[in-house]
Amino acid sequence: MNTQKSVYNRLFKESATELASHNVELALVDDIQKMYNAAGKELTTANTASKKAIAAIEEVFTAYRQNAIKANETLGKIAELKKQAKDLGLEAPANVLKFEEELTANVKNSQAKMAAIQNAKKQF
Repeated sequence: MNTQKSVYNRLFKESATELASHNVELALVDDIQKMYNAAGKELTTANTASKKAIAAIEEVFTAYRQNAIKANETLGKIAELKKQAKDLGLEAPANVLKFEEELTANVKNSQAKMAAIQNAKKQF
């Protein structure tokens, strides 16, 4: 009887250990699933933010491109004015010459920023 009792005690002890082990494994799997789901949500959030950032970058790029186009058009008109003034033996107005300097710098600045934006877009 003592032997039988000893065997039963050992069997029940091992079963309890096995159950506890399974509980730990199930809890670990649940934790991993939760972490996986959280990582997926964060990736979705990052992708959404990235799309918004790219759209904003495109808008900025378009604005710089339009600035460069308008500035170049204006520089063309200034060149015409300077030629006409020279043909008449006159100097171009000082404010127009100042515009020319500012617009030339403006075009260079816009082109540099457009190049930087193009490089940044390659990262996405």
